[in-house]
Amino acid sequence: MSIPCGGLLLWLMSAAVGALDVKAPEYPVNASLRQPAWLPVQVGDLPPDAEITWKFTGKGGTSSSNIVRYEATEKRMKYFNGRQFEGRVKLLDNFTLEIDSVRLEDVGTYTVSVATPTEEQAHVYLQAYEPVSGVRVEVANSSLGHSCNLTLRCSAAAGDELNFGWSPGAGSPLGQVSDLGDELLLSLGASDRIDYACTVWNPVSRQSANFTRERVCEQHSVSMNRVIFIVAIVLSICVFLCIIFAVYIFCRRRQSVSLRGKIWGPRHNGASICNDYENTTPQSQVETVYATVHVNYS
Repeated sequence: MSIPCGGLLLWLMSAAVGALDVKAPEYPVNASLRQPAWLPVQVGDLPPDAEITWKFTGKGGTSSSNIVRYEATEKRMKYFNGRQFEGRVKLLDNFTLEIDSVRLEDVGTYTVSVATPTEEQAHVYLQAYEPVSGVRVEVANSSLGHSCNLTLRCSAAAGDELNFGWSPGAGSPLGQVSDLGDELLLSLGASDRIDYACTVWNPVSRQSANFTRERVCEQHSVSMNRVIFIVAIVLSICVFLCIIFAVYIFCRRRQSVSLRGKIWGPRHNGASICNDYENTTPQSQVETVYATVHVNYS
C-alpha cells in the first residue's frame, strides 16, 4: 500500500512530536457574577511553531469571536480588540483563560484550538450565577387552636436557581417541608423549643440563617391574648363614647323643645308640642281682688 508523500510527511511529524493532547473540563465551569473565573485547559508538549487561540461563542451560537492568541514561535500573545472582553481577560502560563468580573453576557462556549501541522480543539462552557445573600427565616403563618401550628419561611434577598435545606437543632421536632423547600410546617406543644437552620445554595455559593425560639407557642398565645384584650378595651371605649354622645344629643333636643314651649305656649298649631312639658308645667293661677271705693261729693 502506498502512502502519499504529503500524508507521510504529516504522519512522520506527528510521530516525532507525539500526539498532541488538548483537554478541557467536560462539565460546565460555574462562576459568580462580578467575580473572576478561570477556564482551565491541559495542553501537551507544544511544537515550536504552535499557535493557541481562545474563541468565544455566545448562547445563540450564531457566531464566534477571537479573544486571545499565543504564538509559540515568537512567544508572544495577541489580544483581540472587542468591547466584551477588553481589559478583562488574561492568558496564564498554562494557557488557562482568566476572565475578570464575569457578566451575564459572558455565558457561553469557549473554544481553545491548538494549531500545529494538525489542529486540536477543546470546549469549555461557562455558566454565571448571582451569589446567594441575605438569607433569613421568619414565621409565615401560625394557628393557635387545640394545637399550635407554625410555618417557618426561608428566603434570600438575592441569588439564582436557589435550593433550600432545613436542619433541626437538638430537641427540635421534625417538620414537613413544602414542595419548593422554602417553608417548614411544624406542629408544636405549648412549651416546645424550636431551633432550625435554613441553608440556601446554588452552584456558586451558599448561606445559612438560624431561627431559635423558647416556648414560641406560648409567646404567640400571649401576644394573641394581648391583642384581644386591647381590641376589647377599644370597643368598650367606643361604645361608652357613643352612649355619652347619644345622651348629649337627647338632652340638647329636650332643652330646645322646652324653650319653644315657653315662647309659643303649651299649644301650637292645635297640637301639643311636648306632652312632658304640659304635664310638668304648673298652670297659671289668676286671683281677683275686690275693693270698695268711697267718693265724696261736696
